[in-house]
Amino acid sequence: LANLSGDPAQEFFADGMTEALIADLAKISSLKVISRTSVMRYRGTTRSLPEIARELGVDAVIEGSVQRSQDRIRITAQLIDASSDRHLWADSYDRSAQDVLALQSEVARAIATQVRARVSPEEAARLQNARTVKPDAYEAYLLGRHHIARRNPESLERALESFQKATELDPTFALGWAGLSGAYIERDVWAGLGVGRLADAARAAALEAIRLEPDLADAHRALAAVRFQYDWDWPGTEASYLKAIELNPSLADAYTGYAYYLTAMGRFDESIANARRAAELDPLSPVLVGSYGRALYRARRYEDALARYKRALEIDPEDRPSLSRIAEAYIELGKYQEALSFADRLEKVGLAPAAARARGRIYAAMGRTSEALAEIERIKRDNTAGDRAVTYAAIYAQLGCADEAIAALEQGVEAHFRREPGAMQPFVPMDPVFDPIRGHPRFVAMLERAKLPRYPLPVRQ
Repeated sequence: LANLSGDPAQEFFADGMTEALIADLAKISSLKVISRTSVMRYRGTTRSLPEIARELGVDAVIEGSVQRSQDRIRITAQLIDASSDRHLWADSYDRSAQDVLALQSEVARAIATQVRARVSPEEAARLQNARTVKPDAYEAYLLGRHHIARRNPESLERALESFQKATELDPTFALGWAGLSGAYIERDVWAGLGVGRLADAARAAALEAIRLEPDLADAHRALAAVRFQYDWDWPGTEASYLKAIELNPSLADAYTGYAYYLTAMGRFDESIANARRAAELDPLSPVLVGSYGRALYRARRYEDALARYKRALEIDPEDRPSLSRIAEAYIELGKYQEALSFADRLEKVGLAPAAARARGRIYAAMGRTSEALAEIERIKRDNTAGDRAVTYAAIYAQLGCADEAIAALEQGVEAHFRREPGAMQPFVPMDPVFDPIRGHPRFVAMLERAKLPRYPLPVRQ
């Protein structure tokens, strides 16, 4: 939806309305709806709609505009057949700003009718039951969504502030609480705070969102992430992810989160299938394409993983997760110089702890023991390195120091049970770097302490 307000500062509002319409359409299970990140890359493009549709793998495109004037919002939308570039339908809608959620649902229902989508009674009810929201709270929510997509410490701080403002302005706004939970989790991971520091706040926000709106997919996805990352509640994690996917079959982030859970459970084929589905729903998201690579990497399919990481970096050369992960794939393939070049790039984008961890592993794999140990000392002096136990464990394992590696992993597990920041994430023990020590009695005992399953490892490819 194009911004017709005449104010460039309102671009985030038009983008947010676009994302909201996507979310409403995605509640209809018979539709495949491409997610926000991929769609936004075509804003202002000169490419034809048939060309865009081919790249996204869709049959139809919706385009239109949004205009906000005082307390009114007006949306125009048109449905276009992708193969013929023929306009199939168009309409306009005008509502009070406090009825913006109902406005979005009305547009989604009209589009579903035009494309003859099969809409179940439950889906129809969810689209029909849109609530009112205070306009200022909704604007703060959209601004939070705008900032959180960037995943750097500054933008995550601004996202957190925006979601907090949304919930303060309208405490009954479930989407605001779900967004706040997600912001706490993302900030925990990507702002160097140490996983677990914001666990209680993330959990409380997710539960409040579900209390206010039990059928909100974003809230169940946030609760699933809390149960997985912080609570290590494996049955609860799976139930929450499956609920989120049931409520919104096109919620790409839910498939990615579920893929991480499935990896930790040793269900590698299912993990790859879900990560692939997420990438199909948002094919121009570097985060989701890179996460697909991560599922392949942990299934020991290193060349396939490398291809996905490279694709993610084509989309965004500074995508931090892929920059850190591609070095690990190169290590497993024995391509150490290539791995070192990506460690240098990590340093340049401000991820010094990740760069040190990568170099430590690379030097260890190359037999440069003193340099690997020097990287461990460097990390010990760095107050921003959140996952020290994991970092030490990976480097020691690469050096062949089983006792030291397992001791670090044990510390990470115990830190989790003490609810300390920097606690280990549950998919860490599945990393290929630990394959040589996986049969060690202490490693097995560590898995049992974490209630993680033992399973046959996939064959390296």
